[in-house]
Amino acid sequence: MTGLLTLLGRGVGLLLVGLVQVYRYTLSPMLGPRCRFAPSCSEYTIEAIQLHGPVVGLGYGLRRIVRCHPFGGSGYDPVPAPRRSRDASGRAADRSGAGRSGAGRSGSAAVSQPAHEQKV
Repeated sequence: MTGLLTLLGRGVGLLLVGLVQVYRYTLSPMLGPRCRFAPSCSEYTIEAIQLHGPVVGLGYGLRRIVRCHPFGGSGYDPVPAPRRSRDASGRAADRSGAGRSGAGRSGSAAVSQPAHEQKV
């Protein structure tokens, strides 16, 4: 079931990227360069969809388009990096090392103190 959802998500992502590409090569040249940010809003949206998937990526792209107006900001605005990775089972993987205990490691604290006096 997870494989089917992944495949469906990739298909939707490719469809959305295709729609943005159609805009970039048909309508955008007629409007001229108007984006206040680098990368352009269409490049940002494509990258966001590729990095974060279709739902979150489209949300980032829409948020960026809403901010692109004469009273908004401008300049370099990269797509945020994904917050955490997923392991093979689809669960969030802890890459920070914060949840790891010292079990299984050889250290001087475990060797120098008796078992009943070891710090936890």
